[in-house]
Amino acid sequence: MGLEQDIQKIHDLTQKTSSAKSEAGKRLEQLQEKIKQGATTGDRIKDFVIANLGTLDSDSEKPYREMEERLKGQKGNQILVVDQDESLRGGPGSGIPYISPDHIGIDITLMLGILTNGLKLDIQKGKLVFPTKEYAEKRDHRGWRGRWELKKGSIKVNSDDFMNLGKKLERSRVPKPNDSSAKWEHGLLIHTGDGVGDYFRGEFYLMAKKIGRVDNSGMNLSYVEALNLLGQEVPPDFKGEYDRHVRERRVGIINKLEELVESQAKLNRKIKAVHGSMDKDDAIAVTMGPVSKLEEIEGEIQEHLKEAIELGMHRGDLKLERRPGIIIEVPRYISGMCKTYKVALPK
Repeated sequence: MGLEQDIQKIHDLTQKTSSAKSEAGKRLEQLQEKIKQGATTGDRIKDFVIANLGTLDSDSEKPYREMEERLKGQKGNQILVVDQDESLRGGPGSGIPYISPDHIGIDITLMLGILTNGLKLDIQKGKLVFPTKEYAEKRDHRGWRGRWELKKGSIKVNSDDFMNLGKKLERSRVPKPNDSSAKWEHGLLIHTGDGVGDYFRGEFYLMAKKIGRVDNSGMNLSYVEALNLLGQEVPPDFKGEYDRHVRERRVGIINKLEELVESQAKLNRKIKAVHGSMDKDDAIAVTMGPVSKLEEIEGEIQEHLKEAIELGMHRGDLKLERRPGIIIEVPRYISGMCKTYKVALPK
């Protein structure tokens, strides 16, 4: 307490001359430092805004008060933070005045957790803290799709980023100056409770829902992977779509492996036939292309086996009917292939 006089003095000075305004600025900096060192107005949100935004404007406090209110009673519910940043994809190089929209993308970081309490504020570090024991994070940056990773602790958002709350970025349709004057956009979305599932269901689902229909075509099924990491129950509609998707991937992997093995066998027969009809040096020269192709095929097989392991196809008792009467015991098949192609199985 005891900061009211400091605040009133700053207000008074801002109404006077430019020199007085300069004095107000210095006093504001001193006030920020006092708050960061532990002094308080008695209002934690006012403290946070003064210390980190450098303003006494009460309107600047509204988003924080609204978020505080929004998180009341949300303990045990999901929270999803969607951080978006425009970024350069490749680039036009120097000497070109504008960056084409084709070279401008959006990087997205997703953070999903289970709230253990209401909003907290870290005044010293200028961060909003959404209390969680752990959270799943996924970074889709520079056009690369990331994987969910489990992180310990709470989800945190910088006060600068929080100023973009509610802003959803769309791909740029206009060029940007190819210099330091380019303005790069930032966006921040925060979903809680049922809104988290709806985010991953996608816009098609929400539009269809409004007219009483169901459209799961735009579902982001990675949500299931995040929930599994967090040990949370998967909603039935996501589980059904995910199971169907995984089954299709498993069947596709088996079919592709069989196709690659068959191609490998044909090439080996071709190479063997060449070596049987020519002298060694000529045969080596003629079969350089097929041998290189064999190495490429082996690499593809290894990549598909790694994907199969990620899908757990080396475990359990899964059976697939590849053709009528041809049943593949999948774990046995994948384990045998991994041994043949020197792909390590998890212990």
